[in-house]
Amino acid sequence: GRATAVSMEPSRRSRGDEGRKRKLEASNRKGSPVGSDLDFKALLDQHSEQMRRMQSQIDGLVAIKSTLQARLDGQAESQAQEVNELREKCEVLEARCSSLERSIQVLRKDVNWTYSAPDIPRSHWIEQGRDEEYAHNMEECLGRIKQDVEDIRKGENIYCRCLDYYDQMAILPDDALLPHFKELADAIQLSNGIGEISIDNIELHPSALGILFPAMEGRLKGIDMGRIRFPGPDVVKCYEIIAASIGRNHGLERLLME
Repeated sequence: GRATAVSMEPSRRSRGDEGRKRKLEASNRKGSPVGSDLDFKALLDQHSEQMRRMQSQIDGLVAIKSTLQARLDGQAESQAQEVNELREKCEVLEARCSSLERSIQVLRKDVNWTYSAPDIPRSHWIEQGRDEEYAHNMEECLGRIKQDVEDIRKGENIYCRCLDYYDQMAILPDDALLPHFKELADAIQLSNGIGEISIDNIELHPSALGILFPAMEGRLKGIDMGRIRFPGPDVVKCYEIIAASIGRNHGLERLLME
């Protein structure tokens, strides 16, 4: 019979198998989808660990910074306290030096002390427009100042009331009184300290305050100021003199003001 021709081409089935085989080999060469997921997760874990370490380092640096800042704040506070203490000590020493200087000045001129403030005659007050009652009251006022000055000069620790006119006729300002205020101030300045001074129902000008209050610094334990009046134009200056003097009077224990 007729010879049958044999085809040399591969069958369709064989060609399909070979195609699938090639795709599988290519897929294996590129890496399977499951393998890619595992590699990505490992990479994320690695980055997460690096971030955790970096955050830990940052937290450590923040803690160190806080510690250093706390130390600096503590040192600054301690230094500020030391500065304030030194400033207070300097103020005390300055006040003492000023007081000693005033004492030396008084001693130089008071080697043989006598009460040298001039008498003020009754006629002076009448000429100023005051009445006889006021003139008589001023005579008593000057006598009280002189008595307290002499007692302080003797070293007595008195309660100085010569400027206290509570429930009495008010004392009005007059330059003739300044030498008597100076005698009182000098006596207080040279004393070892007196208990207290009371000033009440009197009008004082800056000139009188400038004589009396510096002498009180470091010499009085108590100051009682009642109805002290100041002239209108000089009110601020008067309070400044008193406030500055009280601020320098570091031995003051009692202060009363009405």
